Amino acid sequence: MSLFSLTWKNVLGNFRSYALYFVSITICVVIYSTFASLQHSASLKAHVSSWEVVESILMQASILLTLFVLVFISFSNRFFTNKRKREVGLYALLGAKKKTIGKMLFVENMLLGIIAIGIGIILGSFLSRLFTMILLKLMHAPIDLDFSISFAAMMQTLLVFALIIIFTSLQAVRIIYRFKLITLFQAEKKGDTVPKPSVIGACFAIIFIVTGYWILFQPMAGQDAMARNFVLILITIVSGTYLLFRFTTVFLLRMIQKRRGFYYKRLNLVNTTQLLFHIKSNARTLTIISLLSAATLTAVSVGFSGYKTIEDDAENLSPSSYSYLSQEQVFDNQVEAVIAADQDHPIKSKQTVPVSVVNSDLSDLEYTPYGHEATDVPIKLMSLTTFNAVNSDLSQNEELDFEDNEAAIIRPYGSGNYDDDAFLDYEIVIGTNTQKPARVTTTKLLQKRLMSWSDPDVYLIVTDEVFNRFYEEETALVYQTFQVEHPETAEETSNQLMDLRTDENQLTTYYDALKKNMESAGLDIFLLGFLGLVFLIATGSIIYFKQLTEAETDRINYQLLMKMGVHRDDILRALAKQNLFVFILPLVVGIVHSSVLLTSLYLLDLQAMVLPLTIAIFGFVTVYTCYYLLTVYSSYKIVTRRV
Repeated sequence: MSLFSLTWKNVLGNFRSYALYFVSITICVVIYSTFASLQHSASLKAHVSSWEVVESILMQASILLTLFVLVFISFSNRFFTNKRKREVGLYALLGAKKKTIGKMLFVENMLLGIIAIGIGIILGSFLSRLFTMILLKLMHAPIDLDFSISFAAMMQTLLVFALIIIFTSLQAVRIIYRFKLITLFQAEKKGDTVPKPSVIGACFAIIFIVTGYWILFQPMAGQDAMARNFVLILITIVSGTYLLFRFTTVFLLRMIQKRRGFYYKRLNLVNTTQLLFHIKSNARTLTIISLLSAATLTAVSVGFSGYKTIEDDAENLSPSSYSYLSQEQVFDNQVEAVIAADQDHPIKSKQTVPVSVVNSDLSDLEYTPYGHEATDVPIKLMSLTTFNAVNSDLSQNEELDFEDNEAAIIRPYGSGNYDDDAFLDYEIVIGTNTQKPARVTTTKLLQKRLMSWSDPDVYLIVTDEVFNRFYEEETALVYQTFQVEHPETAEETSNQLMDLRTDENQLTTYYDALKKNMESAGLDIFLLGFLGLVFLIATGSIIYFKQLTEAETDRINYQLLMKMGVHRDDILRALAKQNLFVFILPLVVGIVHSSVLLTSLYLLDLQAMVLPLTIAIFGFVTVYTCYYLLTVYSSYKIVTRRV
């Protein structure tokens, strides 16, 4: 029998064991091929306004997907290689040279990889049009596509996965040169020891996780604070999660052992003992899966939540239909002429908004704009009369009226980590660079914005008397705002105005902000949905492979139980309970981590996270349930088959 025929026979003979691994790789190839097709899609480029940004995001997503697939395939390949140590040892015992066995394993892995890559590229090429249509639909862009196959995308996919498969095939060959013959035959007999419970380890697990949660809810003013807190959160949550699986679960299982009535019922003794034996080797795997689950749940929930609030976000970025900083008269007339020429979107109102920029002391506030010292922040003053006039057009906030020593502050853009109390009843010193500064107390916090974003984003509403004290015509900013009918459909006028935009005139349109938000949110939910699917498939497959490996190791024990008279139905129930513990534990920990993280992000609007998180959890539970049922069935077949 030739090397190739023997290899092909092995592939066919072990295909049932490799089936899920093969399907997982194929799905990864299909998804990567889709990303590559989108990167090279001329139709998508024609319909997306910010194509450079979209192309960059797709490229970053492809790199992330490549790294994750590499880790997943390497991880899975290692399980299958370890599973076949005994078979490899038999080949060596029969006189086959290490070089020959290595070639056989290499060719076998390459054959599986080539078939998976070929099927994945073909499916990805045909499905790319569908996925492009889905992305355009999510972006609210026109769907007008011709069927085409991108050979550049095919070659990119082929190159990436060819390198991955070659790497994992070489990884499989290393088994021949790492182990001796006797070691290969005893591979399945090698087991873990029962870990001892550690009170210190369990306490540190709780302390680390609680500390990480506490840091999540601390205000992060500035990029340095965000970077520092991110590192601390990562260290504490990862360490705490590992210690949780390594030690706290041991206490849980030990408590089950002490419940004699439950422990000695049916095969609960076997289940608990098996879990205790494998908990040490499973701790790292369960930690990775729970953290990946938490990250995926959070990302998908944030993406879905952002897609739901597209219009609100657009209003935050550009509250008026059109807004610009007044320049010379020629420019102002040109802009107004473009707006007035649009008969389909008639002008409802126009406001001239004078804004005075003065240096102020915000050291009494908890919030400080990034990149500025609290004692010297250039803030924007708006008079009470101007505010009420603009607010009347926008119908954003309640009408204001207060005394000279009082002021209202508009919530700065991106200050979601700060609650309302961080801005109320604090003293602000206005005009620290003038001879007669004024002191006002913030008695109102306004949630809705009146003006487009500009840095620093601190708007203070003061009485007309206080505003006039600091207003200087030469240095004041004068904005022109327009409200028109149905600004969300004013594409042509918006495009004409955006052609006139410069950094100096700060021109913004509601339609442009809405379109960019739609493109960004649509792309986010598309990418996160697909990446989340890959992570789900990978994490579910990893648990599946791990449990099947343990089933192979424990098969002799279950065979003895059946010889002693234990019914197969009891074996099935025992495997179902044992696998349920392994599947449900990382899922619950991942859901808790994700819920806490999302609560910190949506602290001021908890209702906004409920529906997205619920949908994401439902998707995870559904997929994990399918993997769980498949794992129980496959494990049962392994432990009950006759040898």
